[in-house]
Amino acid sequence: MHGAQAARHTELVRRIRAEGHEIGSNTYTGAVLRESSAPRFRAELDMTQSALAGATGQRTNLLRMPRTTTPDTLCGREWDAARRAAGYGYVLVAADRGSRKPAQGVVRQLSQTESAYQEARRLLRNRAVERFTTVSDGLGLVPYAAPSLVERWLGRGLIGITGLGQTFATAMIWILGVAGGLGVLRLLLLALFAKIMAWRPEGRQRPRLRPADGVASEPYPVADHALRPAGTSK
Repeated sequence: MHGAQAARHTELVRRIRAEGHEIGSNTYTGAVLRESSAPRFRAELDMTQSALAGATGQRTNLLRMPRTTTPDTLCGREWDAARRAAGYGYVLVAADRGSRKPAQGVVRQLSQTESAYQEARRLLRNRAVERFTTVSDGLGLVPYAAPSLVERWLGRGLIGITGLGQTFATAMIWILGVAGGLGVLRLLLLALFAKIMAWRPEGRQRPRLRPADGVASEPYPVADHALRPAGTSK
């Protein structure tokens, strides 16, 4: 599980844990650990543990490295990152090959697609499978560790900050949406008023100017010398 999602959906995390499922770390944001710097590497793991400690009061010992599937994909720099994570006490989890039969015991990787849901349904209905278990139970490992009081408080603080961030983001979306709607309404009103001002009934003519009563309408004579520049003579 991504730690960022655990911090956002604490009730769902508690429900998953209460129903007997095992929760492992998939880093905080799904970062590729082989490409992460040392501080980022440690932060991705520690922040996930903080989120789980704040949500469930437990620390997980399992790690599924992002962008990895079967053990064959743990090679090169990915293998170096896996060894570093193991040095922090994690048990790395990888999926078995697709050719391995469920009756032999398998770890399946299922994505969030319709085909994956269908595969999960077939797996759950497979009569050749005697039982389903967690990774730690199947390997005889201790699944969780108790976090310290400081880790729990840090986790609750992280969850609280995440909630505030979600509230702020939601509020900004509404504010921007309302502002955008008002802007569009203003443009429509301006276009409507401009159309009304420019519209005139068909056949209507502009009024002609008439000379006022008592004012001569004949042109005023202008002397010829008034039209010539100064200093010239005719």
